[in-house]
Amino acid sequence: MDSSDARVFEAARQAALDALRITDSVPEPAYDAVVRLASILCDTPISLISLVTRDRQWFKARVGLAADETPRSMAFCAHAIASPGEMMEVCDASIDPRFQDNPLVTGEPNIRFYAGHPLVDSHGHALGTVCVIDQVPRQLDHVQRAGLAALADVVSGLLEARRSSLNATRALADREFAYRCLQRYRSHLEQRLAQDNLTGLLSRAETERRSREYDAPGSNAPFALAVVDLDFFKRVNDSHGHAAGDIALKQVGQVINSHVPADDIAGRYGGEEFLIVMGHGSREQILDTLERVRASVEALSLPFPLTVSIGVAFGSRGQDTVDDMFNRADAALYRAKSGGRNRIELAGHHS
Repeated sequence: MDSSDARVFEAARQAALDALRITDSVPEPAYDAVVRLASILCDTPISLISLVTRDRQWFKARVGLAADETPRSMAFCAHAIASPGEMMEVCDASIDPRFQDNPLVTGEPNIRFYAGHPLVDSHGHALGTVCVIDQVPRQLDHVQRAGLAALADVVSGLLEARRSSLNATRALADREFAYRCLQRYRSHLEQRLAQDNLTGLLSRAETERRSREYDAPGSNAPFALAVVDLDFFKRVNDSHGHAAGDIALKQVGQVINSHVPADDIAGRYGGEEFLIVMGHGSREQILDTLERVRASVEALSLPFPLTVSIGVAFGSRGQDTVDDMFNRADAALYRAKSGGRNRIELAGHHS
């Protein structure tokens, strides 16, 4: 492997280790059990689970050593991970050219013997080792070698399980984030569908949906339904253009919105027609509100005169249906138009 390939491999190895989020984590019983077994199996005073980072080796679990890390430049394990499929065994570090001047050999803990089996992930990256250390020269027998390799497999399995758990957690977080985004989009879409973009009032569909609540059996409470229609609106479009017509609709929408209480229903029903359903206030208060709507439209400062005609029907919840109320109000609107426009006409009671 040339130097450029080695750098790429090391970067991938380090990324795999970083993804585990395990360095500097708290002790865990499963890892602690592995190093105890390694010391018993290999009859060594020191055993470690070492993870090799960019500039240090950090011990996830340890027996017989106080330090929880050493510089990578001193790490025997940094040499061991260079051959992921092989155990590295150093019988006497004091005479091995690679380690004889190592501060861990010339000073505490006075390493003489080292054996480390790489911890290899599913992509072939050696992340660290399970290793055993002694202060006297020695050599493992074939049972100890096989046992150390088996313990390394156990730790590799623990690391893979950790990776799977993290991936599952990330996937769950991603799904929750996607769900929240979808809910926000749905809410935004519902809001847009519920609102008429030009006037800012409710859309026809939302107006009809909310109005249907008045059809449900209730307390027989009184309510009113008013149909508001712009007078001579076609003349405005023909003489001044559709842009001027849009301005007129927007202005009327603002007038209605400013006078109709927020608890009531006000929507653009189609073209130049608006629907208002009011279930709060007395008959006199409702008529006063509608009169203020009519007068405010007439007083708008526009390049052309603009008025509205209003037909209104009164009924009781649970007794009078919205459809019936609409037909009565629409008939009253027709009378308002026939009677000169720019006026409010009350519907008679249905027979």
